[in-house]
Amino acid sequence: MNFWKRKINADAGAIKQIPPMELKKLAMSWTRQMWLGELWQQNTWLGFPILQWPTDLLVLQEIVVNQKPRVIIETGSYQGGSAIFFASLLKLTGGGKVVSIDWPGLSPEALNKVKNHELGSMIEFITGDSTAPETVSKVRKMLGSEDNVMIVLDSDHSYSHVKKELEIYHQFVSPGGYLVVGDTICAELGKLDGYAKWIDDNPLRAVREFLLDNDLFICDNSREKFLVTFFPEGFLRRVK
Repeated sequence: MNFWKRKINADAGAIKQIPPMELKKLAMSWTRQMWLGELWQQNTWLGFPILQWPTDLLVLQEIVVNQKPRVIIETGSYQGGSAIFFASLLKLTGGGKVVSIDWPGLSPEALNKVKNHELGSMIEFITGDSTAPETVSKVRKMLGSEDNVMIVLDSDHSYSHVKKELEIYHQFVSPGGYLVVGDTICAELGKLDGYAKWIDDNPLRAVREFLLDNDLFICDNSREKFLVTFFPEGFLRRVK
């Protein structure tokens, strides 16, 4: 045991000797390779495909445990893996429900698989554009007077769409709560061959503009502690 403690402490000391900027460069290099190798497409949660990287899933878990939201609203359902992920966390932290919004929505097979899962009763799906007035109206009705809400934006990653989502969904988050914007990494990935359009058309641009115009939220950089993340500057906490 003492041997492993000494080794862990020695390894930690070696990491601390690497300058912070160099560590960030190493992390970004690894993130780019993960993207190009499509490693992020190979993850599952309780048997459901989930297009997230494990470090981000761990941080999202920590936020749910800290905040204990009663409702988690996600935009972007894919095959229901993230909805199952959030539902499993809610079940362990006191209950609640997940509202998952997507267009054109889950395939009949994926929807049936989610509905038949033991966590399926905690999930409600809305098929539609997350920014459409009729969709927002449905969300308001589902929320009722509940204000302990966590938001995860992970659908259309274009600048214009994310900007609209931020303008709409930030209002549902109460002080101390989180609004998480997915795939802000697109701004960095735009430097790769074949992805040049992402240099300007990306979620991070929308986040930065949102924060400039809105003092209710701050970027919680502590949530990027693992350095490797698809959500750089994307963990937003409401402070007032």
